[in-house]
Amino acid sequence: MLPVFLPDELITEVLSLLPFHCGFGYDNSTGTYKIVSLCQMRKEVRVLRIGDNVWRSILCFPDAQVSISLTGVYVNGSLNWLTIPKQSDYGYSAKTLTINQFGIISLDLSKETYLQLLPPRGFDKVPVVRPNLFVLMDSLCFSHDFNETDLIIWQMKQFGVQESWIQLLKISYHTLRIVYNVRLQSILFPLYLSENGDTLILMSNEGDHQAILYNLRDNTVEKTRITNKVTLFLSKDYVESLVSTCLK
Repeated sequence: MLPVFLPDELITEVLSLLPFHCGFGYDNSTGTYKIVSLCQMRKEVRVLRIGDNVWRSILCFPDAQVSISLTGVYVNGSLNWLTIPKQSDYGYSAKTLTINQFGIISLDLSKETYLQLLPPRGFDKVPVVRPNLFVLMDSLCFSHDFNETDLIIWQMKQFGVQESWIQLLKISYHTLRIVYNVRLQSILFPLYLSENGDTLILMSNEGDHQAILYNLRDNTVEKTRITNKVTLFLSKDYVESLVSTCLK
């Protein structure tokens, strides 16, 4: 993603929406970028098209659903959030959730309408640590802990088609040289998978935040300590573009 520079008055408007969950993506029908701000406490969703100077309110999430994704995941012209039923504290609690309460809300940036998707059917046990939604190889992906021994990554091969979920990877923490710690809420966030499927890059909150480079061909692992304390959940991928997203 590219940085977006907003006028002072729009920055003030953004801050007034806190706490909020944001998303940024491309509207294929108009050839423009859009910023989406989801304010769950106010039950509202606002959209700003790059080049405009006003936020528009659109239809909010389906009732009784709350996002546990901090940002919308952009894929196939849509922004996607992992959701659960509303909790009193908007938090994630494995003790009170069941598998059939997880969902994925997808916002079509062209039509500005919602589609409700489901996680893969093979996801059959609520993990202690919150699952993740992200993009690998231009496909919507979903990862979760499995029995505190493995990381499982699923890939939706055909966007919007429930039957197209496949188990892409299952990697043991032993292979990744990670000691899984439920108490410390160990988190692994996949960032990148090479086109040939040989190399996976993950972020870990183990100790000082680390980047993990895992070679699937020979099961080798390299770890790089992140010295500037980058916050794990704010680390996102980006795609270079010749199109400027700066507002005039």
